[in-house]
Amino acid sequence: MQTLPLIQHLINGQLVAGGSRTQDVFNPATGKAEKRLLLADKTTVEQAMVVSR
Repeated sequence: MQTLPLIQHLINGQLVAGGSRTQDVFNPATGKAEKRLLLADKTTVEQAMVVSR
């Protein structure tokens, strides 16, 4: 089984690996999963909100 590349969050110019859940990202032309998207948890969302103010 192939390990898919993980898409992390970009907060204030830094890649952040907050959260533990992921979602497949599919190529619509092939229908195949090509990457995994890291879903943000509450702490990661709050961190992004603080930086954006």
